[in-house]
Amino acid sequence: PLPPPSIEPSEATQLQHQNHQPLVRLTPSGVYTLYKGDTTAKPVVQIVEMKKTSGPPAGSTASDRYFLTLSDGAHTLKAMLATDLNPLVEERGLCELCAVRLVEYISNSVDKRRIIIINEMELLASPEEMGGSKIGNPVSVEREDSNTATAGSVQGTPDINSPAATSPPPAQTPAIQGQDVGDDDAVAIPINRLSPYVAKWKITAKVTSRGGVKHWNKPTGSGKLFSANVIDAEGGEI
Repeated sequence: PLPPPSIEPSEATQLQHQNHQPLVRLTPSGVYTLYKGDTTAKPVVQIVEMKKTSGPPAGSTASDRYFLTLSDGAHTLKAMLATDLNPLVEERGLCELCAVRLVEYISNSVDKRRIIIINEMELLASPEEMGGSKIGNPVSVEREDSNTATAGSVQGTPDINSPAATSPPPAQTPAIQGQDVGDDDAVAIPINRLSPYVAKWKITAKVTSRGGVKHWNKPTGSGKLFSANVIDAEGGEI
């Protein structure tokens, strides 16, 4: 259910507006908690970016999708709004710089990238109630984590007598997107790069919605089928 309409701001809230102070406090390390896959926390975060996917093709029953960048004031992380929450954007005024509390969400790793799918959230404060600006100078938690891992891997001096140092590196087989590699199927490619010219392909994606199972019967046999939407780490969706 959608949250009730905003109540009239109190005198204290009005004073905060005059001083450009945020109405709510973001959860410290809230984004890092999401990044580590914890789905029990209910962090308060700020939406610092919102993008809408292009509308569904004519005749399609698919809904628009909204992609968000969440911030706790120190770090940011990408997320996607479940289509059931689209009215929050289209009718209730959810937008960039709002503060929200994540109530129910799914945290999954796709292609070594974390994807948060928000199924329920509470709208806590409008951009004006948050001071009209982004809180802090947040950076991508994924990029920072990657940089930290890279820095840790180059520290220290390797033993020149170790097998790893004396053995030649294994031969690498170049992988070309959209082409076959060896005899084991095809190369994984982003959804937005699929085309009729790619003979064999595979994708790594998360199922975001699924239709009901339908049964079919023909003289040659029978079976079941269903429709589903999937999304990959780059935001491509089919």
